[in-house]
Amino acid sequence: MLYIQSSMIHYEHIEFAWLFLIIPFVVFLFFRDKAYKARVKKTLGDPHFIDLLTKNYSSRNHQLRFIFFIVACALIIIAAINPQLPEKSTGEKMSGIDVMIALDVSNSMLSNDVKPSRLERAKQLANLLSQELDNNRVGLVVFAGQAILQMPLTPDIVQAKMYISNASVNDIPVQGTDFSDALLVSDKAMDTKEKKYKAMVLISDGEDHENNAVNMAKKLNDEGVIIYTVGIGTAAGSPILDPVTNNFKTDENGETVITKLDATSLQQIAQLTNGQYLHLDDPVADANQIAAELNKLEKKEFVSNNGYKIYFALYPFFLAPALVLLIFSLLIPETKKVAL
Repeated sequence: MLYIQSSMIHYEHIEFAWLFLIIPFVVFLFFRDKAYKARVKKTLGDPHFIDLLTKNYSSRNHQLRFIFFIVACALIIIAAINPQLPEKSTGEKMSGIDVMIALDVSNSMLSNDVKPSRLERAKQLANLLSQELDNNRVGLVVFAGQAILQMPLTPDIVQAKMYISNASVNDIPVQGTDFSDALLVSDKAMDTKEKKYKAMVLISDGEDHENNAVNMAKKLNDEGVIIYTVGIGTAAGSPILDPVTNNFKTDENGETVITKLDATSLQQIAQLTNGQYLHLDDPVADANQIAAELNKLEKKEFVSNNGYKIYFALYPFFLAPALVLLIFSLLIPETKKVAL
């Protein structure tokens, strides 16, 4: 069975760990029952006479049976959880390029001039694109007034789609839109020693507030990075919904702020790096077009991030002694041997 590599022990069914809570409860019931029997014994009459009647009963064997039973239960639970040790890595070789997706998560991306919102449509494009980029390494940077690396480069498309789907305007505390920081963080996430095999996809409504993106694009072009930019939104624009107050944002004069697509910076970035600019209309068609262009780029061979690990299951080493202990607990008599 294949799992994503882990340098630590892996638990296949950790959800069964709660069963350990049953063991202290069973132990409590055992000692409660033992105390109850002692009280009953005292109320029956002469202790010496009671001892004579129960002289063949072995309290020691009874406790031993219970210990075997409890240990067996614990071993069965561990077997159900199935600890596994990494046995070997497939070290799967792949051929592709490194693609960083820079996704704008500023508040303006909540505008709904594109349904259901700019951000949701952008995430749809990014998910479709990552799916089309199978056999390549994909990373994710989210940005607004600053940028953070949300996911390093990985060939694991399932993981990439999970991070993209979870992207939110709450990921960045500093609002605004800074293309240059998004490009810088994306660049640092890639191998800066090579001047090929690298590309970026910048998805935004284009309202860059810092105006340093052109210089950053020139630097990336010198490093061999090709940038594809995607503009999302309309020329007419729409109000910005404040996620905190759930009201439309206003300026210092109390006027409702209208956010419009500003494609100028996005077009310049794409042009300076020999990439392309697209306006997001049809996520499926646009994802296919970008993926087709990226797949034309020269590819390199690499071993998939951490590869895959084949794990050695340990459950038989817990289940076998558990069964032996259960058999012993059934075979141990609760009566003493009587000498003939």
